[in-house]
Amino acid sequence: MELKITDQKENPLLLRKEVRAELSFDKATPSNAEVAKALAAKLSASEDAIVVKKIAGGFGKLTASVTAYVYASKEQKDKIEPKVKAKAPAPGAAQ
Repeated sequence: MELKITDQKENPLLLRKEVRAELSFDKATPSNAEVAKALAAKLSASEDAIVVKKIAGGFGKLTASVTAYVYASKEQKDKIEPKVKAKAPAPGAAQ
C-alpha cells in the first residue's frame, strides 16, 4: 500500500489538518485503520488523533482517494467528532 498526500490544509479553529491523499494498493481496498496507520507514519502523528472520513475507489481500480482529519490530540478529536453509538443486538440473537 502506497500513500501520497496531494493536499493539506490547516484548520486552526478546530485544531486539525484536513488531508487529501491518493492511495494505491495491490488487493482489496485497505480499511480505515490501515489508512490511519499509514497517515500516522507519513505525518508523524498519533493514530488515535486521525479520523479517516472517506476512501473513494472506483470499481476494479487499485487506486482510491482518501479524505482524513489529523487532530492535534486525541482529546481534541473526541471533542469535535460525533460519538459512534454501539449497535444493538438483533432481536432473537444470543446475548
